[in-house]
Parts: sequence; structure tokens; C-alpha cells
Amino acid sequence: MGLLPEPDETRARYASLAGSHTVAGMRCVLHGTPHNHKGSKLAVGGCFNINLVEKADMGYANACRNGFTWAVISNDVITEFPAVADVLQAGQNTNVFKKESEFQILKRMITWIGQKAQVSWNEVKKSILKTKPDCSDACPYMFQFLTKFMNRDDLNKTDKRVMKTLAASKALGTDFWQSVSKDGKTAGEVLLVLRHCAVSAAYCCGTSLTRADVRKMLGNPTKSGKSQELIEELCSLMDKQLNDEQKLNSGEIQHQFEDRIVLIAMDKRPKHGDAFIMVPEAHFQIAVGSIKDETKVTLTMKYEAYRPNPAPSPGSVAAGSTDKHSTWINRIRSFDAQGKITNTKMAGELGFKEGSMIMRKVDKLKARVTDMKGDDHATIEMEDGSKFQLMAKSLLRGDWKLMKEKGSETVEIEGYGPHLVINQKEAKMMQIKGEIMTKLTELEAKHASVHEFEDNLQTQRCGCHPKFCEG
Repeated sequence: MGLLPEPDETRARYASLAGSHTVAGMRCVLHGTPHNHKGSKLAVGGCFNINLVEKADMGYANACRNGFTWAVISNDVITEFPAVADVLQAGQNTNVFKKESEFQILKRMITWIGQKAQVSWNEVKKSILKTKPDCSDACPYMFQFLTKFMNRDDLNKTDKRVMKTLAASKALGTDFWQSVSKDGKTAGEVLLVLRHCAVSAAYCCGTSLTRADVRKMLGNPTKSGKSQELIEELCSLMDKQLNDEQKLNSGEIQHQFEDRIVLIAMDKRPKHGDAFIMVPEAHFQIAVGSIKDETKVTLTMKYEAYRPNPAPSPGSVAAGSTDKHSTWINRIRSFDAQGKITNTKMAGELGFKEGSMIMRKVDKLKARVTDMKGDDHATIEMEDGSKFQLMAKSLLRGDWKLMKEKGSETVEIEGYGPHLVINQKEAKMMQIKGEIMTKLTELEAKHASVHEFEDNLQTQRCGCHPKFCEG
């Protein structure tokens, strides 16, 4: 939204109290905008697909196509009762089934604090606690963290990261916020950046961080100070040497680096590949190498000596790697005479080719590769006949797998003759017995009148039925 021009207030007829983000999301789906979130079931070829959205939520897809009805409130109501706007907005952000999340409350606090030079908790809590959020006990400590360690840049970075994932519904809890909002062990030891990185990691890194972890981080100023210096150093190098697009593409690499540094500061063991690495400088060099692969820019060689393993040479496999896909994704990329990357050729060496049936692992979505002539993408055709461009790196990192088509292979079996039923002696004997019994039954039926005469004759002799005659 920050890339949109400022609206002309003189021409605005309506202002939304709620639903603006919903509308923006619907427009993105309707127009198939880029959506590169890893593991998403709503996109094909890096773009939204409304047919996949419809499978997940038919009502949402219908609203995208047909729109929905808005409730319009007169401006006179807001002029007469200004508080109504806040109440309505808070009410639309929550409902009977789902209350405001902890992160939503945090963002509302940030807005409140930004409106005044000085603001007290008593002023904020009247609005924040009005909706009775589940994180009510944590709210005073969240407010304390923001007033003590407010940093707009870090907060914006965390906000963007959290909103890209499913972490917005996660709650860090009262104990975490109480610990992260406390003053440092040493006077003047603020560790502002490291605290914000800890909050970001707690929401997004996938590792549960507790009050004890935060205390360890803040209880060792020397170690934590070094960790913060490395985080600031990488950020500074990226700001000076990368353009906006390169920084955007390297954002996730930077987040992963910061997560690992935070874990080390908390005496946890961050994992890289199959190894646990506790040396912060090694993770710094890993991040520098990954950024170089992404942007072709070498930020620094300062920590080259800390590189865990040498970079694999062209055509070689990564040391200790046993996974076919990880071997290729870590390989140094090759370029053609025009300087274009030849990733599609690398995907071909993994077995992907035109005509191959492939399936996306995350949601079992099936497609057929129709064209692999692109330098960095392949064209795929879905089961409904629609076609999309799929980035080759999706094939290289194992997001899709090859499928074996049924009936595509003919299996020949030899030496099965002796096992046929017609060649089994027991089967032949049973067949002969059956034929004999059939003939006997036919003979008995044919001569039934003779048997009936014999029974009547026996009855006349002894006066009883043959079946009950004792002679």
C-alpha cells in the first residue's frame, strides 16, 4: 500500500473503517498478482489463481468476482459522535469467534504512540482493552516495550515479515513481553536492535522462545553486544551496496541470519544444513554467501575464514549432501553467452522435461510440463487446460516432483505356464468329479418314475414308508 499515490481528499466520497485490506486482497486475487510465498496453495507460477482460491473458499472467490455490499454511515454521525468510528473499527476487527490477535493489538498500540509526543498507559488501555483481547495481561508489558525501545524501522520490518506468514495469529505471552521489556543488566546497555530481532524471531523463526531465553540474552551484555554488532554490520553493508530490489530479494536471508544470531545469544543451537553452528561469524559469512548467490554482490570478505564449508565447484556436489535437489540448489549457477541463467537446463538434468507429469508436494496439484525452452522458467499446463509459467528454481528446490504415469510402462512376466489352473492336477481332478456328479444327477432325474414305483412297492409290503422302515 505504501507504493500508492496520496489520495486527493477533496475528491474522496467515502472512507472505509474496515475491509480495505480485504478489498486489496480480493483485487490481488482477481488480477493474478505475484504471490511467491513458499508453500502457498493459492498460487501457480508465482501468481494468485482464483480457481485455487475458490477450492479453498468459494465465498471469498465469489466476492472477488461479484463484489459485496458495504454499509454506509453518514458523515454527520461521525461529526456528532467521533468515538463511533473507533468503536466500529474495533468491532470489525473482532467477532464472536475470533478476537483480535496479540500482533493486531501491538500494531494498534504503535498507532496510538505515534499520534502524540507523550502518551500514558492509562490513555491507551481505555481503547485497547475495550474489546477484551485474550492478551490483556500482556498489554501493559507490550506498551512498556514500545515506549522504552521504540524503533520505527525495526517495527516496520517485523510487521512486513509477520504479515507474509501465518505468525500474525501467534501470541508470545505475558512472560515473554515482561522479560523483553526489562532494562539491561548493565546501565546504558539498551540492545535495541537485538530486542526487536528477538521479537521478530519469536513470531517467525519456528523455535519457541521463553522468558528464560530472553533473560539469557539480556544477562550476558558482552555476548549480546557482539551479536547486535554483527546484525548492524550486515544491515549497514546491505544499505550501502544493494539497491532496493536487491535488498527486497535478500530480505529473507537477512531474517534467517538475525534469527540464528538471536538463538546463539540465547545459548540455543541454530542449525545450518545438517550441522549445528554456534559461531556467529560463521553465520555472518553464510548470509554473505547467500546474498552473493542472490544478487551477485560480494558485501565483504571480512569473515571468509569462518565459512563452514568451501563453495562447491561447477559440476560438483555439496560436501556431505545426499539429497538430489539440495545438491543442485547449492551448485554455482552457470550462464550462457548472453549472460542469462540456465536454471531450466539444470532442472532438465534432474529429470524434468517437456511432457513430464509433475505434482506440487504441498497440495498435490498436478500439471504437465509443456515447454522448457525458457532460460529461467518452464511452461506448465493444469488439468483444466490453463497454462502458467513456473520458475525453474521451484523445480530445483524440490517444491514439485515427477509423477509416473499409469500404464506408461509394460511389464513382461516369463515362466508362468506351470502356474496356470489348466496345468494343475488338483484342478483337473475336481473338474472330473464335477462332471461325474452332473451325469449322476441327470440319470436320477431321468429315471425318477422308476424310483417312485419302487418306493410304493415297499410301502405295500411292510406298511411303512421306505425312509422309516426298519425291515
